[in-house]
Amino acid sequence: MYGCALVTDSDFGSVYMSVNTVNEAGDPTSYSWEYTSDQLGNGKLPQVSEELLRLLLRSEDSLQDTVLPVFVQALKHLKQDAAQTGHDANTICFFVTITDDDAAENIENMTAHGINSARVLSAFLIR
Repeated sequence: MYGCALVTDSDFGSVYMSVNTVNEAGDPTSYSWEYTSDQLGNGKLPQVSEELLRLLLRSEDSLQDTVLPVFVQALKHLKQDAAQTGHDANTICFFVTITDDDAAENIENMTAHGINSARVLSAFLIR
């Protein structure tokens, strides 16, 4: 595993998690975002998405300013939890991405800055 993203839309009205893995050792072209929170049987993210959608419908505007800092904080906690369970969390790039917006790369870069080590961030920014 080398990437972990919270994935949302341009209104920040939904969220799911996706994990990127290297499929074949040594093959730099063999990457896949094949693991998502949808594969978890008892996940809480669908409930989070439902609540975000309710908030979005009430506000009728993007929730970015409210939700993005919460997403970043959640990824920081996930990184800490991964490290406590024996994973080398400093080799995984954590970030937030947007599925339907040209600003996705800016959001990815900004959120990656607040979570990852300089080495991981540097490799991520040259993608």
